[in-house]
Amino acid sequence: MKIGIDASILSRKRITGINRYLRNILKYIPEIDKRNEYFLFAPSDIESSFGNALNVKLIKKFEIFSSKFSLPFWINLALPWMIDKYKIDLFFQPNHFIPFYTRNENVKYVTVVHDLIPRIFPQYRDFPSRLYFNLELPFSIKRSKKIVTDSKSSKEDIINFYNISAEKINVIHGAADERFRPRALEGEIKNNLLLKYKLPKDFILHVGAIENRKNIIGILRIADLLKTKHEDIKIVLIGKPGFGSAKIFKEIKKRNNVIYLGHVEDEDLSYIHNLAKIFLFPSFYEGFGLPPLEAMQSGIPVLSSNCSSLPEVVGDGGIMHNPDDYESFFQDIVKLLEKKEFYQEMKNKAILQAKRFTWKNSAQELINIFNKI
Repeated sequence: MKIGIDASILSRKRITGINRYLRNILKYIPEIDKRNEYFLFAPSDIESSFGNALNVKLIKKFEIFSSKFSLPFWINLALPWMIDKYKIDLFFQPNHFIPFYTRNENVKYVTVVHDLIPRIFPQYRDFPSRLYFNLELPFSIKRSKKIVTDSKSSKEDIINFYNISAEKINVIHGAADERFRPRALEGEIKNNLLLKYKLPKDFILHVGAIENRKNIIGILRIADLLKTKHEDIKIVLIGKPGFGSAKIFKEIKKRNNVIYLGHVEDEDLSYIHNLAKIFLFPSFYEGFGLPPLEAMQSGIPVLSSNCSSLPEVVGDGGIMHNPDDYESFFQDIVKLLEKKEFYQEMKNKAILQAKRFTWKNSAQELINIFNKI
């Protein structure tokens, strides 16, 4: 069977959650599936390692479509041409949208719908993004043979908003990259990271876009409470500016115990996790929740909100509260900082919970779906 994959997300320089998702799935496909033939369609260069396996071919076409703003044209002009040219039997779209039209009506589609943020929380997205999402996604869901999503929570959202059969949707959890693991950083490596990013000695870490959905204002409220008890502890924010970030940055600048790092090199991110005391993630909504999973796998005590998919991911491996309950987050941070036995207990629970999620298992489940179709 010839399986086409939209790998355009890998052409973008910035590493996103969907980018990480596809990278890790592709890492294991050549190892697991020796039977099917894979074609990766990308508008420009991606890592050559993805096309090195005998059963994986990298097809680079149409450099003009490499921009994020050309996404509708890439999906509806370039992909149909390549699906037809390479006689694709099954097409896998890891990023929500399939072509409106292809000449080959026999091709089967498997589409990943990671979340319904533009539909459920339109205030968290700009108008063009909402418009395209609401126009394209219902067609993609209807036309696809199978829908894959990252959590039971997202599956329920898809059923409720698009009124489709539960049997059409498969939940395949993501996982954290293997480089996220406990490390005892000392000496030159630790000092270089502290200097490179001007990191404080003791800090609480948050990784995620600087936008309202991530409840950054809530983190700032927690920082205000924390200052009354542990003035020496800082909160470090890592993530790209998101929709509505301008107002949030104004609030960040008012506080001397909150540090925004901006861009962090991807290879450094896992090491920075090992320097953090606690991971804080009071998000209002997540389709999966990869950042807290990466933190748990790194052996950091995790404080998370208790909504959407996060209970599936965090489980017993972290402490969860209502995202607006700043006082409870504050009290548990203090407890973790002051009670060594409790801190170690939550480290151990975090590592144990993270072991439930592996990319190899996720890739195997996805290949099983391909073969059944």
